[in-house]
Amino acid sequence: MLKDKKYYNLVKKQLDKDKILEKFEKNNGKITNVMEIDVVNIPDNVKIDQKEDHENGIYAFGVSFSNLKQNAGVLLDIKEFKPLSPFWIFNQNTNQKDISQNDLKFFMETLVENIEDGKTNFPIFVFYNNKNKLSISPQAIDPLDILKK
Repeated sequence: MLKDKKYYNLVKKQLDKDKILEKFEKNNGKITNVMEIDVVNIPDNVKIDQKEDHENGIYAFGVSFSNLKQNAGVLLDIKEFKPLSPFWIFNQNTNQKDISQNDLKFFMETLVENIEDGKTNFPIFVFYNNKNKLSISPQAIDPLDILKK
């Protein structure tokens, strides 16, 4: 289940209006899942020595999926693209399937790609299927513009 469903619905509404998702699906096939990546705080019950230090490029990132009952997070040095913690995983109250190693790998690859590309505004919504993905961040769509429409 996505972390911020309300914001996702606003973004999706604008993408539908602009036919962006329709164009993606025409070229790549039906979107089967959505992943949301956001900057988070390390949960209190996760015990790691290193803490977030944004001035030095140390950020905690969380991920949630539309089709999974668990969400996850990791502490990352965004200058070195180096994980500084193991993944932490939490259950949500749904009856969907568990997060897998492939899901975690996809999260890390997508996160690093977006940071490298300079898309450091969060959250990032990733619409995907087994062929391709489309990453959308707030720098591409301003939520205030969506609310006005």
